[in-house]
Formats: sequence, structure tokens, C-alpha cells
Amino acid sequence: MFKLLDISGCIITLDAMGTQKEIAREIIGHGADYVLCLKANHPILWAEVIAWFEQAEATHFEGLEHRSDARVESDHHRREHRHVWAVPVAVVGDLHQIGQWAGLKTLVLVKRV
Repeated sequence: MFKLLDISGCIITLDAMGTQKEIAREIIGHGADYVLCLKANHPILWAEVIAWFEQAEATHFEGLEHRSDARVESDHHRREHRHVWAVPVAVVGDLHQIGQWAGLKTLVLVKRV
């Protein structure tokens, strides 16, 4: 997929359709990093990640290494509340086939209303 592009040092972002283990391996293999969108396209992993974040959020991430940010933005006649949490994969523990995602370092949850 990236054979004709020099992506070394870049950050590649893809939506859920591009969230594939082979694509992650290829990106890392070309010296780049990635941000991939996990949704129900990987149902077991997605359910585990959502459950982990729900439990962590219920305890306000007590004792867990994490970063978070909350913002309110207004544009196009609407207001959006966004809360973002990021945690190192090592904090989350054993997830379904997590070791097959080359270079995966951080999981991020975004909630918006």
C-alpha cells in the first residue's frame, strides 16, 4: 500500500476501514507511526477496550498512568463537548491479539456529545 510513498517519520491516520494488522505492520516497517480508529470492525478487541475504559473511568483512573483533556468547541451552529483519555498499552494489560498490532503503544478513547 505504501510502496510508492516515502512515509518515513510521518504519522499516518486511517479510519476504521484501514484499521488492519497488516496495514499497521506495513506503516511501522516503513519507519512511520500510525493513529488508527478502532470501532466494531474488530468486535472482540473493541468490546475489551470499551469495557476497560468504562471500568477505569468509573474509578477516575485512580492509580493508572493516563492523560486526559476536555474541551468544548462551537462551530456551524452547534456545540461539541469532547473528552479524551490516553493510556499506555502496558497499563491496559492483556487484550485480544494485542501483540499482533505492530508498534502499538497507546490507546485513546474519545467521547463527544
